[in-house]
Amino acid sequence: MADVSDQTEPKEESQSPPKRSLTYCLCREFLSRNAVIFAITISIFFIYVFLGAFIFQEIELKLNEKERNDIKQFKLLFLESHPDVKPDELEGLISIVADAVHHGVSPLTNGPISWTYGNSFLFVTGLVTTIGYGHVNPVSDAGKWFCVIFIVFGIPLTMLLMTAIVTRLSRPVRALRHCMLRRIYGSNWVLMLHVITIMLIICCLFVIIPAIILVHVEPDWKIVDGFYFTVISLTTVGLGDYVPGENMDETYRNLYKIFASFYLMVGIVAMLLGLETICETIYQIPFLSKAIAPLYTKDALEQERMALSESFALGKSGGYGSKGRYNPSQYSVQDNEESLESKGPFDH
Repeated sequence: MADVSDQTEPKEESQSPPKRSLTYCLCREFLSRNAVIFAITISIFFIYVFLGAFIFQEIELKLNEKERNDIKQFKLLFLESHPDVKPDELEGLISIVADAVHHGVSPLTNGPISWTYGNSFLFVTGLVTTIGYGHVNPVSDAGKWFCVIFIVFGIPLTMLLMTAIVTRLSRPVRALRHCMLRRIYGSNWVLMLHVITIMLIICCLFVIIPAIILVHVEPDWKIVDGFYFTVISLTTVGLGDYVPGENMDETYRNLYKIFASFYLMVGIVAMLLGLETICETIYQIPFLSKAIAPLYTKDALEQERMALSESFALGKSGGYGSKGRYNPSQYSVQDNEESLESKGPFDH
C-alpha cells in the first residue's frame, strides 16, 4: 500500500497548472472579448462627445456671429451720435460693465442687489448640490476662503443626506414593483413598465409642472426656457444663463428664491431615485444584465448581484426563477421588509 501511495504522489504534482508569463497574462486581459467591448464603449462615448460639440458649434455659431455684428453696429452708431466719446473710452466702459455682470453685480442704476438673503440661499444650494449657477460669486478673499471650506464639508454632508433619503424612498418604489409583479404574472416587461411609470411620475412632478409654473411666473421665459432650466438644474449641470427670481419687479423675490432652492434639492433627490430604479431594473432583467456585463469586471458584477440579492430578495428568496420570471409563491413581503430593516441606511 505504501508503494502505491508513493507512486501516485508524483502524478498529482504533475497535474498542477503550468505557470503563465506576465506577457501572456497581460495579453489575455487586454485582448479578451470584454476588454474589446469596453474599448468600443469608450470610443462610442468620445465620438458622442465630439459629435455633440460639432453640432452645438454648427447650431450656435451663426447666431453668435450675428449678435457680435449687431453689437459692433450698435457701438458704431453710438460713437457717431456721440462724437465726444472716444472708441477706447467706450471699450473701457463696456469692459467694466462686463466684469460687473460676470461677478453678479447689476450695472443698471436701479438694478437689484446681488447678495440678498434669497440670492445667498440659492447660491449656497448651488454649492452643496454641485449645480453652481454662477449668477453670483464671491469677490472678496474672505468670501472665497469661506466658499472653499463650506464646499469641503457641505458637499459630503449633502450627498450622505440625499443617499439616506433615496434609500428610504426606495422602499415604496420597490413595494410598487412587487405589487405589479403579483398582479401581472411573470414577465421582465413588468419591470420595464415599473421603471417607465416611476420616470413618468418624476418627469411630471419635477420637470413638466415646474416648467409650466416658471413660464407663468417669469415674464421673459418661454416654454422651452422652462424645460431647459428644470433639466439643466436637476441634472446638476447649472449653466447659470437662466436663474429664477432675477426679475427685480417680483414682490416676494427672496421668498421665491428660497422656494426654488427647496425645489432643486427635492428634485435632485427624485432624479437620484429614478436613476437608482433604472440601475436596479437593469440588473434584474437577464438580457439587460448580460448586455452590460462586459463593461464591468467579474468581481464587481458579482458584488452588485450579491447586493441586489440581499436587498431586493432575488434568487431563492426573491421569487425570481432562473429565467427572471416572478413566482408569487416564493416571495414574502415580511421577509423582504425584515431584510430591509436589518440593513443600514446606506447599505445597498
